[in-house]
Amino acid sequence: MKKFLSHRLRGFDKCEHSYKAIVKACQTKLSYLEIDTRVSLDGKIFVYHDESFKTDKNKKIVINKTLSKEIQSVNHSCGYKLLLFEELLIIFSRRVYKEQKLCIDIKDYGFEQLHFDLVKKYNLEKHIIWISWIPQTLIKLHKINPQIPKILSYINLINFKFLGKLLEKIHIFKIPFSNFVLIGKAYYNQDLKQKYVGYQHAYLAQTLPNDLIEILSKSAGGICIQKRFLSKKVINYCQDNNLLLCIFSVETLKEYKYYSKQAVDIIFVDKSNFIKQIETETY
Repeated sequence: MKKFLSHRLRGFDKCEHSYKAIVKACQTKLSYLEIDTRVSLDGKIFVYHDESFKTDKNKKIVINKTLSKEIQSVNHSCGYKLLLFEELLIIFSRRVYKEQKLCIDIKDYGFEQLHFDLVKKYNLEKHIIWISWIPQTLIKLHKINPQIPKILSYINLINFKFLGKLLEKIHIFKIPFSNFVLIGKAYYNQDLKQKYVGYQHAYLAQTLPNDLIEILSKSAGGICIQKRFLSKKVINYCQDNNLLLCIFSVETLKEYKYYSKQAVDIIFVDKSNFIKQIETETY
């Protein structure tokens, strides 16, 4: 169980990130719960992964272009209202298993202090882990509080040799006709300009810049990569640089068992229906 992370609280309700899901997850002995945050037009933080959602009336709501009052007045297509980040923190502060950690994946850049202030308000600094695909966000969070663990999610190109060297040279680039923004290795601390809110960011690198490694390792943090990028090279790289290694995401008990035997520290899991099996089995 020590490596199990509930990815987006999936499996605890028919919809991820719901009130019912966080309440149920906080009653388990899971080591890690993970949620994503998005920020409304008026600066309110909501718990959600994508930049937009469909209401039960089939209306598209773009979170960063919509006032929080309107977001709170409609139902998601699944039938629930989006949770405010603060509401989730209140629920998490009442969790049954006090060793449980909340992993907070920040999707919108520029609201790092606001996130930290809310976490501090509920005395949760020692019970959270910051995660982001935006290295600039982790750098800001490090300046605010260097002790809280930080994990960088990114497209790991260490196994791609020459192709990897080419891809990591990308500047800060928005893919046309999409909301994806790519950040090349050298641009981890550059101004995102207008591409900071309402996007899905992805940092590309074979190896990380030394100062970024220092931020991650000194906070007892690390990296998070897709499971298909896992290799001996990646494992050795993390061990050599004192970085936690996280992978995403698995759906079956068989997969979980396989990866739990690897040199992986945290496994993002998209299901919860085999938690009891893990608790009772020895392998």
